[in-house]
Amino acid sequence: GGTLLLHVRQPKEDEAPPVEISDDEGLWAAEEKDECEPIPEGDKFEQELTEEEQDKQNALKGEAAELLEDGDKNGALAKLTESILVGNPSAMMLAKRAELLLKMKRPRAASADAEAALRKNPDSAKAYKIRGKARRFLGEYAASKADLDQAQKIDYDDEIADVHSYVTKRVAKMALKAAQDAKKAAAEEAAAGK
Repeated sequence: GGTLLLHVRQPKEDEAPPVEISDDEGLWAAEEKDECEPIPEGDKFEQELTEEEQDKQNALKGEAAELLEDGDKNGALAKLTESILVGNPSAMMLAKRAELLLKMKRPRAASADAEAALRKNPDSAKAYKIRGKARRFLGEYAASKADLDQAQKIDYDDEIADVHSYVTKRVAKMALKAAQDAKKAAAEEAAAGK
């Protein structure tokens, strides 16, 4: 009986080329003033409206729709806000204002309204879509991806497929870059320790 020495070399794993993440020129954050539109707080957010209050809220929603049809976004926003402040706004009403705010390039305010809509209805695909798009324009890619994943799961929409694809790829790229940076830092630390 003899001894056989076997030397096995495992080929080096092909490394992905270093990831470069380009600047996102689609961000809007610098353009927006910080304030969000008011939302009823406490009991006013949930309490039942009287018939008179419902009539007032519906009339204001109607005026907002007319102004929006005429292209007056600021006027429509003011009427929608007035309507919401009557009390107990529906998730759809909050999502409509969030959508308008997003069209006005106010992603922080849109995200806040979508958040309120989700407090009213945690299954609102529209609110997830709006918050996901808003977060994309704020550069919050992982949160945007999570919202858009949820929106597409609830109610698939071709209109957001491009944005969803963009943030999904960007999140994957960012994760790969973070892994590469960590590996490089570990290698540099090991080399410095020798």
